[in-house]
Amino acid sequence: SEVLPADEAHQLTKCERTIGDGFTPFLKVGLALGEVRDSRLYRAEFESFEDYCDKKWSLTRTRAYQIMSAALTANEVSKKLDTDLNEAQARAIKPVLDEHGADAAAAVISDAHESGKVTAGAINQAAADRGLVAPRPAKVTTTTRTTEATKIEHDVDLAPGELAPT
Repeated sequence: SEVLPADEAHQLTKCERTIGDGFTPFLKVGLALGEVRDSRLYRAEFESFEDYCDKKWSLTRTRAYQIMSAALTANEVSKKLDTDLNEAQARAIKPVLDEHGADAAAAVISDAHESGKVTAGAINQAAADRGLVAPRPAKVTTTTRTTEATKIEHDVDLAPGELAPT
């Protein structure tokens, strides 16, 4: 391995800090929103927390609570494992954490990590494989079929019901 010159090492550190910050901003945002709500810090300008979220941040009540919940989950899991979760991962592991505790959540994250990239889907699969959550149904893709006459009408901009000359 190569030793980087001091200026490049500094540049790498700066880039990695930026990259690291990019993975967990929801954690900081979620915990801050929780603090604003719990301490009612919005009350000087807004009637309610929901009003604060909507007018100040353009967040619906549902979205604000999703972010706060995911942040609390990610914070709890990070205490057990030396890893940072993104919002999707935190939302996927939440049912395991809530129903089976931090040890089970850590085991599921470890299983997902062993299977490859730790995605929300991998976490859901690992939790289902351990019998901790019900397996998710497979996605079903539907295709709309059109008749050849409809395709011709569309392609040549004919009036509905009018057939193209053959």
